[in-house]
Amino acid sequence: MAVTQREVARRAGVSPATVSLVLSGRASELSISRECAEKVRATAARLGYRGNYHARALAVGRAMTLGFVNRAQDDYAGHYGLALATGVERRARDL
Repeated sequence: MAVTQREVARRAGVSPATVSLVLSGRASELSISRECAEKVRATAARLGYRGNYHARALAVGRAMTLGFVNRAQDDYAGHYGLALATGVERRARDL
């Protein structure tokens, strides 16, 4: 079973919000002490915590996902669609 931020918080003796701030790199923004941040990071590492992309997308309300539909029926259109999708992806990464 995956380790959650709530479990990291319980083991480190801090709030889940503190764990979230530390693991997202925003600890210094809200004056979380260096010692506390290190304790949270060490606990997360010891427990094998790994962030969950889907849980984060739900929490922040944004998935950073781009959909692309290509209804190509022949090879030429398929290759064009692939080139177009590649260009769209590159441009989206630049934003």
